[in-house]
Amino acid sequence: MSLWNRICVLSMLVFASSATAAVVNETQKLYASDAAASDLFGTSVAASENLLVVGAPGNDVLFGTLIADMGAAYVFVRNASDEWTPQARLTPIDGATPAIGGGAGEMGSSVAISGTTVFAGAPGERAVYVYVGDGLGGWPHSQKIESPGSDTSDRFGQVLAVSGERLIVGAQEAVYFFEYDPVAKWIPKESFTPLVPVSGFGYSVAIDGDVAVVGALNDDDVGAAHVYAWNGTKWIYEVALPLPIDDLAGLGEEFGHSVAVSDTTILVSASRVILGPVGGFFGSGKAYLYDRVSGIWQPRAELEAFDDSPSGEFGWSVALQSGTALATDNYYDGTAVNSGRAYVFTEDQVNGDWQKSFTLEASDGELADYFGSWIAASGGTILVGAWGDDDMASTAGAAYVFEISLGAGSSPSSVPTTNDVGVLLFTAAMLGLGVFRLRRRLSPIS
Repeated sequence: MSLWNRICVLSMLVFASSATAAVVNETQKLYASDAAASDLFGTSVAASENLLVVGAPGNDVLFGTLIADMGAAYVFVRNASDEWTPQARLTPIDGATPAIGGGAGEMGSSVAISGTTVFAGAPGERAVYVYVGDGLGGWPHSQKIESPGSDTSDRFGQVLAVSGERLIVGAQEAVYFFEYDPVAKWIPKESFTPLVPVSGFGYSVAIDGDVAVVGALNDDDVGAAHVYAWNGTKWIYEVALPLPIDDLAGLGEEFGHSVAVSDTTILVSASRVILGPVGGFFGSGKAYLYDRVSGIWQPRAELEAFDDSPSGEFGWSVALQSGTALATDNYYDGTAVNSGRAYVFTEDQVNGDWQKSFTLEASDGELADYFGSWIAASGGTILVGAWGDDDMASTAGAAYVFEISLGAGSSPSSVPTTNDVGVLLFTAAMLGLGVFRLRRRLSPIS
């Protein structure tokens, strides 16, 4: 029985008995086919039902001479045995002309999937590369989307997100919307810049259908999440979601560090909100859920790390889909300093409350792996990047695959310890097809 069918069976079992649960197991560890030192494979990840993409912005590409940090994106496909196998290494020279004179292109700083189309941001070139699968294992280059902006240092492509035929690309202090045209391919639609200069606007982006969210983590020294809506003709500015006043201390909370949207729910992290003592230490980071009620975005819930160890920056990366919220802390000191951890929360389908479900850690986590640099989920698959992994070479990077499967688990309220399997309710088992994109930095913002 395929994984997807097992998940569908699970959903029916959960309806029959609230005690039925699924277990989540680490099933694979992915590497670049040409892994080398400082590739940073796992800086970005994206997932769909039968397709995974991992970005490696530090990858060196041979283009006449070896060009450092041109970057690459790696495609993995699911085989008949539900295993992920490497299929392609995508680089800027696959049918395009990279801008090799202006420094590192850093392609793979961001990645996204829409159907059989893969997007890879190259902020060093101010571009997004587009590849379309041919169904035979090939991924020919389709288009190079270049920054429409005039700022030659805008790092267009540092983040991106796609929903169907709508694409949003972040740059420094600007975001750009594109839509797909069968003839002209991806064409510009609208662009927006912040009212407040140097706000960090465009640091994170997310899109789902008619809703888009843009993080501005330095807005008023606290951060904000700006919401845009499609009115049937164009994208219009809707509202700025502020950090809840109870957590407002003016200490650079970085609200908007990572954003996600699914249907009528938005998730925004503030990775530097200072919490009370956790295990004798002060942890940091929260994530905030908002729901659209009668056309107005209203606060719904606050999420925090649920362990007894200090949290580094909970909410470094967030994801949201189908009643399931995911948040990472790649500075978490687990099996080693900065080994990293991810947290999963599920929505109670009866009372609507958000519950702490389980944690994810690498089975072989080591010093400065930064597990959780980026997280993606689709169907029964969760993909977590760890750009600091040293297995293949120093910071060559890796990505971990976790799969949902049938099995007896502990009660939904229990939280497993490091490397134990956790409980996932029906909502997590029914994770939909990609609704988030997020941005990681190689070091905290000072």
